[in-house]
Amino acid sequence: MGEQRTEASSKRLGWADIAKGISIILVVMMHSTLGTQEAMQAAGWLGPVVEFARPFRIPAFFLLAGFFFAHMLERPWREVLDRRVVHFVYFLALWSVILLVVKDGVLMLDSPAAVLRWAAMSLIEPSGSLWFIHALALFAVAARLTASLPAAGVLAAAVILHVAAPETGWTAIDEFASRFVFFVAGCRFAPLVAGFAEGARGRPGLSAAAVLAAASMTAIAVWPESLGLDGAAAAGRPPASLVLGLFGALGLVIVSVALAQSRIAGPLAALGRKSLVVYLAFTIPMAATRLLLVKTGLIADVGLASLIVMVAAVSAPLLLEMALRRLGVRFLFEKPGWISLRGRSDMPRLHAAIR
Repeated sequence: MGEQRTEASSKRLGWADIAKGISIILVVMMHSTLGTQEAMQAAGWLGPVVEFARPFRIPAFFLLAGFFFAHMLERPWREVLDRRVVHFVYFLALWSVILLVVKDGVLMLDSPAAVLRWAAMSLIEPSGSLWFIHALALFAVAARLTASLPAAGVLAAAVILHVAAPETGWTAIDEFASRFVFFVAGCRFAPLVAGFAEGARGRPGLSAAAVLAAASMTAIAVWPESLGLDGAAAAGRPPASLVLGLFGALGLVIVSVALAQSRIAGPLAALGRKSLVVYLAFTIPMAATRLLLVKTGLIADVGLASLIVMVAAVSAPLLLEMALRRLGVRFLFEKPGWISLRGRSDMPRLHAAIR
């Protein structure tokens, strides 16, 4: 019965996994494209795609993370802390050390203590792309703390934080203020998000019009000068960032619902279920592939080079995780069972961490 319910649930929520798959592609595309363009000192044709996705790329990711966390709101604190805090803290500390050693392997030999201090500091001030993992743990705690409060009030407070846009210089604080609103929207209004997806499935014409409207709004905000508008309408500033983030995230939901019946639905959904595997490890193959292409000059087209870097950055972590799993080496992408507040070893794997 448990397996049947899980299978049925997976079918119903296939759009959500597809949306996560698209989101992780957009995130890796951004890092790959911007880094490749900087290294090759030229713009490529993927640049406009990256710029267009900027207003909704991360908001969609957090809205989906909140959506999958909704069922945890009434779970015991011990379970929440174990599955959302201890789980992510483990991977944050582990991959902070891994990325540091890859970047500066000599440091590991010269001063192992410095590496450990770096790992400890990452729990307070996460470095690089790992801030996302840190944020997921903080958001889960904040959502659970406020679970007994009216959803509208919590959302209103999150909106105020977003609009206030504090700049303290501390990543955890600034990102919490900027991004928590999207997590709360997905978490506290999960039934509405699910209903919205179901409605989109039954109204393809209206859904297509909604996506077109959201895309047009995003394009105008991202490139206001193309219409002779004031650049102050930039998509990255609140309150425009809030509106564009939510509308863009819902637009992605509609697109994902539409893709659920396509041939690419399976691969995208599978990628979505392993999105955190990719997120943890993509920077290493990304940097290596970019360095290879730039040093050898094999690809002159910046857009094509960016695409190759992106494909390598997405696929390499998946292949690594698959190979390690077959070898029985799981600690890189699966928290060991003995690291648990629940005192048992049936912890969920990383790819199911935000479901």
